[in-house]
Amino acid sequence: MKKLLFIISLFVTLEAVAQTDAESIYLLAWKRYNAESFTEAGELFEKSIKAGKTWPGVYLNAASSWAMAENNEKAFENLFKMIDAPGTLIKITFWRNFLNLTSITKARSGNG
Repeated sequence: MKKLLFIISLFVTLEAVAQTDAESIYLLAWKRYNAESFTEAGELFEKSIKAGKTWPGVYLNAASSWAMAENNEKAFENLFKMIDAPGTLIKITFWRNFLNLTSITKARSGNG
């Protein structure tokens, strides 16, 4: 019984460490975004996703970073991943954000 409790507590501890790491990466991504280091921010948002921070807003933040870095392929990749992310995202929100991102991209390129 003691071994089982030890194993369970070890898994809980590892999960807590992983979540703390994901949160730290996420906060660093915001710092890089606010410093207008958009490519680095996009990379860090994606790294936070891989570390376990997978709610839909993180994908949107990554997409926004990539759009600001003028990397449309990565921006749309993250928007499409956002649809399947765990959480309570409804598709109307996705399409609204998709249209906003398209408008921003067109305005930046002078086509809007």
